This record gives sequence, C-alpha cells and structure tokens, in this order.
Amino acid sequence: MSDIKIRPVGYALGAELSGIDLSRPLSTADFETIKRALQQHLMLCFPGQQLSRDNIVDFASRFGPVDDNSTVKHRDPENPRVTMLSSKPFAGKPWDTFKNGDHWHSDRSFRPDPTAYTLLYAVEMPDVGGNTMFANQYMSYETISPKLQAFLEQLETVHLQTRKASAMMAKQFPAVVHPLIRVHPDTGRKALYLGEHARGFVGMTEEESQPLLDYLTAHATRPEFVYRHAWHVNDFVMWDNRCLMHIAVRDYDMSPGGPARHLLKCSVQGESIGRWYETVTGHKYDLEIAERSGVSQDQAAAVVGASSS
Repeated sequence: MSDIKIRPVGYALGAELSGIDLSRPLSTADFETIKRALQQHLMLCFPGQQLSRDNIVDFASRFGPVDDNSTVKHRDPENPRVTMLSSKPFAGKPWDTFKNGDHWHSDRSFRPDPTAYTLLYAVEMPDVGGNTMFANQYMSYETISPKLQAFLEQLETVHLQTRKASAMMAKQFPAVVHPLIRVHPDTGRKALYLGEHARGFVGMTEEESQPLLDYLTAHATRPEFVYRHAWHVNDFVMWDNRCLMHIAVRDYDMSPGGPARHLLKCSVQGESIGRWYETVTGHKYDLEIAERSGVSQDQAAAVVGASSS
C-alpha cells in the first residue's frame, strides 16, 4: 500500500504529494498513484526532494520519452537531457535579464509533437517572488457557451516560435498547425490549446484572428482557473501541458547580482498532434504577418525559409 499523501493546494488545479522520496526507485503502485493524481490535479508538487540530474531524468522517463534538448542552448553540462532556467551567468556570460516563459504558454507548442509533461526542480530561489502561475484549460473550454464551443472546434491554430527564439530553432521549427480544441489522450476531456506561440487561425487573416485570440487568452487565464505556485528550494514540480498553460512571473529582484532563480528542467515528449503549416496550406507562413507580429526581418526570414519536411 502506498504511503503517499495527496493534499490539494488550489481549487482549479494543483496538489502537494508527501510521503515519497523520488531519489529512490519508484514502485509500480506509487507510480500509478502519482499518475492518477496528475490526471486529477494536473500539476503536482513534491516538496523537500533531494534529486540528482539522473534522478530527474529517470522519473521523467516513466511518463514517456525524454526530450534530448538538441535545439536548446541552456543545456545542463552534467546531463544534456536537463536544461537550466536560470538568472545566473551561463557559459561565462553575465545574465542579461533574458528569461523564457514570461507569457502564458504551453511548452513547445511550436512543434508537431509538443511537450506532454514538464518537470522543474528548484535549486536556488529568491527569498521573495519567482512564482509560476498555471491555468486550467479544461475549465476554460467547459465554461464557454455551447455555440461558441461548436465554432471553436472547427478551428486550427498556427503556432510559431517567439521572437526570442534562436535562428537554429526557428529554422528547425517553422509554423505548425494544431487544433484549437485539444482532446486529452488519457482523460478524453477537451481543453483550449493556445498561448504565446499562437499567431492566428488557418483560413483567417491576422486581423480576423487577433481579436478572438485576445478574447480566448483572457478567458483562459481568468483568476478562478489559476493556481499560483510560490517556489521553495528543493520543490520538484510537474504538470501536464496538454491541459494547462503557465507563466513565469517577473515578481522578484532581476537586477544584475540579485538573488538567483535557478531551476532544472526536464521535458517529456508528447504525441504528434500537429502538422506543418506548409503541408496544410501549400505555402510557407506569410513573411509579412511574421514581421507585423514583432519578429525581426532576419528571424522572420529564417522562419518562413525553413523546409517543412
């Protein structure tokens, strides 16, 4: 019998699990308990864990194939399947306040096989702030009127790398198309699937798409759908990107030499649900639209000039 104790931490989502040491081998019974808790609560926190990089990867691999991070710059030198989310200097260069994830998003939705589960381990955290917020996308879909639901289920969304992306990533991942309403493969529940990578809808202009994207994003992140996680050192958190969006909040001292916010990240690859935009439409994503969305000329050219194969 499992000794795991589960304590909900938010109405919309989130639970804290205690009574388990994830640095030790995980029994089948404990894994099934964790998996059921994740399906119910969507985001789990295991506080007070003492984990190595290998511990993190081993645990993540129980949920599916772990991403090799071949296109990610901030790979951990001890294990390339772990990346760093950090305000500390990297590769001998001081932090320049660059920070990923500061808009609502679902991880790597710019890929045909976007991340299923994300796992973060807090190594260093400021005394105040550095929070992460999560929004339940089952709730956001289920609270939309049936008439609008029927319309949204016909739409496909264009997802594209952000303007912060490296040229290498932009070339490897040109525009991809995902269903706006996503059916979770395990629960069968429907969820909104959008975020900062969403640029528009197939068959609609940017001008037509933007007001609807703005409305849906505002609706999807209503306070009653959101849980805000205040990190502590040695928190180990995982969540399901297929039914959650999240955002890293800039609510801490970000000045050079300020307190460090340093987390280790591991990503579990998801099922392939997307198609390349060029395959769907027969042409590359419009350079002019990419430019108007805030991407520089060089980045936009890199995105639309990449092969869709």
